[in-house]
Amino acid sequence: MASHSNAGLATQAIHADQYLSGPEVAPAISTSTTFRHPTLDQIAAADDGYFDKNWDPAEPSRHIYSRETQPITTRAEHVLAAVIGHPTVVYPSGIAAFFAILLHVRPDVIAITDGYHGSHVGIDLYRRTRGEDRVTVIKLDDEYPSGKKLLCWVETPLNPFGESRSIAKYAEKTHAVGGVVGVDSTFAPPPLSDPFKWGADIVMHSGTKYFAGHSDALIGTVSVRDKADWVKLWEDRMATGSVAGSLDSWLLLRSLRTLPLRIKRQARTATALASWLATLQGGGVIEKVWHASLQEDAAELLGPEEAGG
Repeated sequence: MASHSNAGLATQAIHADQYLSGPEVAPAISTSTTFRHPTLDQIAAADDGYFDKNWDPAEPSRHIYSRETQPITTRAEHVLAAVIGHPTVVYPSGIAAFFAILLHVRPDVIAITDGYHGSHVGIDLYRRTRGEDRVTVIKLDDEYPSGKKLLCWVETPLNPFGESRSIAKYAEKTHAVGGVVGVDSTFAPPPLSDPFKWGADIVMHSGTKYFAGHSDALIGTVSVRDKADWVKLWEDRMATGSVAGSLDSWLLLRSLRTLPLRIKRQARTATALASWLATLQGGGVIEKVWHASLQEDAAELLGPEEAGG
């Protein structure tokens, strides 16, 4: 997936998909489910993967059917890949994205503590499809078994109170037994956090929240370290039909243009508000204020951006 590798985050958010555009300044909403088949002459003349096995779903030379690829979703995925720094697949919701990870990893053991209720619903469904006696759910701080496929699921900051967890701590523990570290980074999008930096293998966002940002698009995203895993996720998405609608993808792409501005300002505002409210604790009105920057180990867990500075 192409990107302006030397450009800053704001430039990436605006221009990472520029090479996919035509003469239009703003991308059009693609509503077509099917695309015109090439003529026999076009097929005969093609020597660049126009209609053969070299067709790349990440860099489609043409679109065939919207369950496979379509213009606006492809553009959104390119911008996300540039902003996140890793290949990214778009889904119709955060729950769909999380279930896609379960299908991709196929864990026998899942380590998870608290967090978004939708993740636990997804795990229940996954266990029913695999057989509940074949999938064990343990706590993050339990002992991790070896010899079984383990998915350690770290949600940070944690829904709903915003507690921040050490990805590096759980990554070291998980990788020691050959497991996979998945991170729900919904509440810490770029530039606030980069879970891959701390050892994550796969990262999910409920893009409905900060990526889309305007309460008008239902979106999920999954990011992985390499193209091979991206292709596997894409193949599973095509097979299950878990495809985001063109309007939601368009609204996502629109919102990504302002992501760096929105997130930095929101983080500064939230941190200042939490700090002020913390000064009112103990006065009979406010008992406790929850915010990652107020944790005792905040300096250890969070960098300046991640703490909202």
